[in-house]
Amino acid sequence: MNNPEVFKPRVLPHGPMDAVLSLAVGLFQVALLFALPAALVTWVTGKPQFGGVAFLALYCGWLLFTVRRLEMSANGLRFVRTLGRPTLLPWADIQSIERAPRKEVVLHGWLWPLFPAREMTPSLTALGHYRIRFGSGSAYFPPADVERFEAAARRFGGKVG
Repeated sequence: MNNPEVFKPRVLPHGPMDAVLSLAVGLFQVALLFALPAALVTWVTGKPQFGGVAFLALYCGWLLFTVRRLEMSANGLRFVRTLGRPTLLPWADIQSIERAPRKEVVLHGWLWPLFPAREMTPSLTALGHYRIRFGSGSAYFPPADVERFEAAARRFGGKVG
């Protein structure tokens, strides 16, 4: 991408209630995606160390799908991560970029589908996310710098609402 603007995700919560909600959802995800399968491996094999290895392997697999940053350029939006889709969204495929309410982020960004989630950043906040609609679905991203994110999206031709 020619001179992309780089956006890191906001990680810190927007206050105590946001922190409690994010941690509750995070613990639910860890239990369902990592701890439950690890417990099953331990039960089947009878070896807790195998369960520990399964937990770590699943967690490392999850990290491969984690969005580390978003790059924006005249070509479109690029979700920088090792595995997963979308990677590059050309502007022609993007229908809209809109602020997403907290409830939507929790339900449709974090919880359903559980994997791969539509919001795959290491964010601990359900506030300040943007829904990016494209031809085959949507993705969510919580920019650390909202004003710069919106200005860049408008400058590059995104439909920010």
